[in-house]
Amino acid sequence: MTTIVTLSLLQFLADNGLGELEKDLFWEKLGVEEDGLYITDLGEAQERGMRRSTVYQIYSRGATDLAGYQKLQQVVELLTKAYEICQLPAVPECGVKAVPNVTIMPPSTIVNGGEDVNGRVIYSITGKIYY
Repeated sequence: MTTIVTLSLLQFLADNGLGELEKDLFWEKLGVEEDGLYITDLGEAQERGMRRSTVYQIYSRGATDLAGYQKLQQVVELLTKAYEICQLPAVPECGVKAVPNVTIMPPSTIVNGGEDVNGRVIYSITGKIYY
């Protein structure tokens, strides 16, 4: 099994009732006709001797602009409260192991990322996880 922090974070969102993997929670891409959240790993330079970290971005597109915004607001609320979470869950069907000893930093405020080809707004947040 391997460690993919952003996929484990996506599973954390699913475990907390914010969606289902490959249905409305996606890793690294979201099809043009699909609604939901997707997460991408922005990476980060690692300083020698420092705790590892990753920066991520979560995008949201809903059936309506308001629905997309509200779903992302639920994520912000969950991740803001998740500061003391100690472990991100495994995603066994993808061969991803649990990530112990994590610190989930509070995410950014919601940003309007512009419209997709269908005229729907895509909202996003960024965040950081130490592991």
